[in-house]
Amino acid sequence: MVGQTQEEAGGKLLWFGIAVALWSTSALARTLTQALNGMRSR
Repeated sequence: MVGQTQEEAGGKLLWFGIAVALWSTSALARTLTQALNGMRSR
């Protein structure tokens, strides 16, 4: 019973980690794109 609960929590934590990694990657890409566009417009 306890092992199953821990397994479910671990799975949710894994998906949360993946979601955070994807979000941070997209945020970084957006920032880099804006920075490059800003440099080109000067």
